[in-house]
Amino acid sequence: MQIISDIVKKEDALHQLVSEINGLEKGHVRLGIFNSMCKYLPSLIHNFNKIYPHITFEIYQGSYEDIIDWLKTGVVDIGFLSKTVNPGFPFYEIFSDPLMCILKKETETSSETEIPLASLATSPFVMQRESCDADARRIMDQMNLDVRTVCHVVDDKTTIEMVKAGFGFAIMPLLTMYGFEQEVKMLRIMPPEKRIIGVSVSDVYDLSPSVKKAFDFIKDYDFSE
Repeated sequence: MQIISDIVKKEDALHQLVSEINGLEKGHVRLGIFNSMCKYLPSLIHNFNKIYPHITFEIYQGSYEDIIDWLKTGVVDIGFLSKTVNPGFPFYEIFSDPLMCILKKETETSSETEIPLASLATSPFVMQRESCDADARRIMDQMNLDVRTVCHVVDDKTTIEMVKAGFGFAIMPLLTMYGFEQEVKMLRIMPPEKRIIGVSVSDVYDLSPSVKKAFDFIKDYDFSE
């Protein structure tokens, strides 16, 4: 299966190279992306296609675990990942995303802007599966916090709903809270922590012309827009 995938990939790259020689910048890029990064997808593709209107995209949405597997097996050409889970692919940091403590809106806290994570050591914790967000587990391990995990969920929306219902607190990247800011209490964790988001390929020296253009564009893209 891997051999067939490699043959198809090289044949596609050859067609793209011929098109480029003939003065036509066209091709196809398969992009692996996790949920919270989808916020940037429309503007990213729109701005890319202003420059390269004949290069098309195929989007694969999934967990970190999915994207790593897709990169390994050649299902996707480019994947977005957190630095925490990168198994050794070429990784190019594109921006950092602050980690936040998410609490039920009515929860009383000594500050309305920040919270020492150690103060939550005895509180119930709503945990996402590591394949969805490994950074929360990294912080817990780093601080030797032995919290009582009450839920193991998969997606961001379910995590927020469990917190809203009072099942416990959660640690979530700020980007995942887009559109949910008014539904919960959201505080910076102290000491401050962040996840590093980057873009990866399986082999930076084996990219088709269109994939290389997309990869370089993403590395230089202004995600603060």
